[in-house]
Amino acid sequence: MALTLYEIGNELEAVLARADDNGGELSTEDKAILDALEMEEGEKLERCGHAYLNLVAEAKSFKEEVARLAARKATLEKKAEGLRQYVSDYLNRNEMDGMEHGTIRLKVCKTPPSVAVLDDKLIPKEYFEPQPDKLMKSLIQQDIKAGKEVPGAVMQQGTYLKIS
Repeated sequence: MALTLYEIGNELEAVLARADDNGGELSTEDKAILDALEMEEGEKLERCGHAYLNLVAEAKSFKEEVARLAARKATLEKKAEGLRQYVSDYLNRNEMDGMEHGTIRLKVCKTPPSVAVLDDKLIPKEYFEPQPDKLMKSLIQQDIKAGKEVPGAVMQQGTYLKIS
């Protein structure tokens, strides 16, 4: 008799309802049904309990694995960035624009021009956004490109390493 927990609950209610109709007395047949249902119910509840514990343990292991993988990802990204910086420094130190060898191509590329703020206290208020004061680097860059001198700021252009 493989019943679901829902069916077991309905069957128990039916047995108890019949007992109410008989003045609280259980028939021999209902006692046998009740014993079988309670045993089956206990087994099913125990199995559900074990399944729940397994799911919780699996979820915990996934959570731990996600944390382990996130730490590994951060380590790999840091190592990759360190290696990229090492190659970039080497190429810059040896005044090389890049190189090709085998299947790899290294090229030192210029970054887009950006504004380097040397002292924001010297920059006129027109380059700050009101409430609260916020430096508008795009406006400074636009004015510097147009030939206007902006006290406290200069245009700068760095490099980055492109690996393809």
